[in-house]
Amino acid sequence: MSFDPHIYLSGFGPAVAEQVLMLFLIMGLGFLARKLNILTNPVKQGLTDLILKITLPLMIVASFNQDYSPQLLWDAGFILLISLAIHFGSYGLSLLLYRKAPADRRAVLRYFTVFSNAVFMGYAVLDALYGQTGVF
Repeated sequence: MSFDPHIYLSGFGPAVAEQVLMLFLIMGLGFLARKLNILTNPVKQGLTDLILKITLPLMIVASFNQDYSPQLLWDAGFILLISLAIHFGSYGLSLLLYRKAPADRRAVLRYFTVFSNAVFMGYAVLDALYGQTGVF
């Protein structure tokens, strides 16, 4: 078995552009709603809680509801290895980049270099592009 990126990348450009455009439109509407005081702090906190505590976990659980195949397991393992390599590589890069930074900021800078904040947009884009397989 081998990982075939062509299966996952066909039609990638237009689909990504469409999803990014949609996200910017939604962000623009959110910005406008905040400026017009429609989206208040309690509403914003409620939406954040809804996404992080209900919607995102349910989307991840739903992604496991698919037929098992050896290829799916192989692909998941391959992606796990790639993500581990990226995280360790990012950590190594952060050791070089921030060695002259003040000690109190160094750990924070390293953390933000290694771990992204892809929760709000990342999973939504993966789901739109690849469906349950992408989220899995």
